[in-house]
Amino acid sequence: MEDSQGPFHDHQAMIILVGIAGLGLSPISKPQVQQAHQAKRWTIGEGPLYHQSELLYVPVSLGGNRYRWFILDTGSYRSYLTKLGFAHLKASGIASRKDGETGPLDVKVAGLSLGKASFALDTTGFPTSLNSNSEGIIGLDLLQRTRLGVDVTAGNFRVWRPKGLTNVALRDWFPRKAKPLSTYLWRSRDATYTVMVKLANMYLPACVDTGCEESYLARELAPALRPSLPTRRGQATFYTGVEDIQYYRVPSIGLEGLWVPLKGSIGATNLPNTSTILGVDVLSRLRVLFDFPGKRLYYTKPKPDSYVAGKWPLNGPYMALPTGAEIWWPLNEVVRVEPGCDYEAPDGYRKVNRPDGSIDLVPPGIDIPPLQTKPRLLIAPTVGKDVGPVDRPTFVPPKAKYTVPPGWRIVRRKDGSVELHPPVVSG
Repeated sequence: MEDSQGPFHDHQAMIILVGIAGLGLSPISKPQVQQAHQAKRWTIGEGPLYHQSELLYVPVSLGGNRYRWFILDTGSYRSYLTKLGFAHLKASGIASRKDGETGPLDVKVAGLSLGKASFALDTTGFPTSLNSNSEGIIGLDLLQRTRLGVDVTAGNFRVWRPKGLTNVALRDWFPRKAKPLSTYLWRSRDATYTVMVKLANMYLPACVDTGCEESYLARELAPALRPSLPTRRGQATFYTGVEDIQYYRVPSIGLEGLWVPLKGSIGATNLPNTSTILGVDVLSRLRVLFDFPGKRLYYTKPKPDSYVAGKWPLNGPYMALPTGAEIWWPLNEVVRVEPGCDYEAPDGYRKVNRPDGSIDLVPPGIDIPPLQTKPRLLIAPTVGKDVGPVDRPTFVPPKAKYTVPPGWRIVRRKDGSVELHPPVVSG
């Protein structure tokens, strides 16, 4: 299927801080990286992890050239070169093809070869807009071949040879007496990797994105937050442009067996391809191992005393959305259940059917509410005034107005039309 949205169309919110200063990153000497590589008998690549303005940079060599800084981005489905990166390759005698991509190049990350890959030019100029002199982006087309260890606090990372063993990576990466926790890590339809997280009263699929400075919630899900405590407003620059953000007071986010503190709040913004993003603000508090071949995310917390458990779950009605998100509501609150959602309610609740196909769950002692008293949760796309199906693609004609639920994938066609694809829910 052809897509003309640009090289970041499947990237889950590549978010960049506005007004970032120049990084001033210097090239990494090739012998420095190779010495660490040889010490591990050619099975491990290990090197410095540069953390600047919530983005992570790693040393990469292409086609035998010197090591340079690339953005480490598990939210990008493939790898790219900036104009600076292409210029350096051209100067070394490596030319691009007529389609604008390089031919297959041997890719070494911190001394370890990950095989050959072709690189496309980042036509958005997005990393350049950061005043960053990075050479490009290392994405999932390369990273998913291996296991990736990241420790932002220690400032280092590690990659293991493709076809290696998970138990070897666990033994190498975590301290001897550590007992890392883990959660299921699966590849979603848009080719990024997802885990389930707990956020306030929600259980949500979240894209694990080392190319995103903060964790975010899809704007359409914000009305269901309980308690709903708006704080400040702000803006951030995405690959699609500048987006407005409304922050809500949420103290922590939960992974399997662990609650990780947020910076006091989480931002709600436009996330067309996912319900939530698990960004560097959370990942930087953990020692993490991405086991892409084994479909697990392993992690330990460096400071146990600083982690406060969240309250989970509430004891009112329960609702499951087609995207895989689950919401628990407090008692004594009228709950609007959209068409296509599964739900359960405590004893004594009344079910009120609405003309639009939605259902209100009414607790005992409360009168039947009028039709428009509850905010609507967007779970199906709309085209004009028509509501599309929740379980199959929706076609949008050129220039037509439409809305997209969180987790849906947008595919833009050259004729100006758009296809909206529902998410794949993990089994």
